[in-house]
Amino acid sequence: MAKSMQQDASTTAIRLIKLLSFIPQDSKGVSSSYIKDRLETHGFVLDVRTIQRDLMALSREFPLETRQEVRTNFWYFRKNTQNQWPAMSPDTALAVMMADQNLKPLIPESARLTRLSQAVRQPTF
Repeated sequence: MAKSMQQDASTTAIRLIKLLSFIPQDSKGVSSSYIKDRLETHGFVLDVRTIQRDLMALSREFPLETRQEVRTNFWYFRKNTQNQWPAMSPDTALAVMMADQNLKPLIPESARLTRLSQAVRQPTF
């Protein structure tokens, strides 16, 4: 594969990973326009139609749902899906890690299998 083709494929993969990280689990979801704006802050300048096509393709491979209001689709991850992609803010990630490390001795074993524990064990990308 030519070097420019490898760079294009790599750039596309990074863009799609970024795109997935902007999609919440909250059923309020985010619009394609919101994702477009967020991608632009990371140096990816695309039209909304390209993002819509990406979302449709990704929804065939990942547990994405869409909710339509008027003429706008709002995208979100299906609830209770293992290993979701939605990104935590750095502040939230720090708070979750600190809570896990510092509160573990205070929480009964039976109560440790909570969403907090799942969030801590969730792989990072």
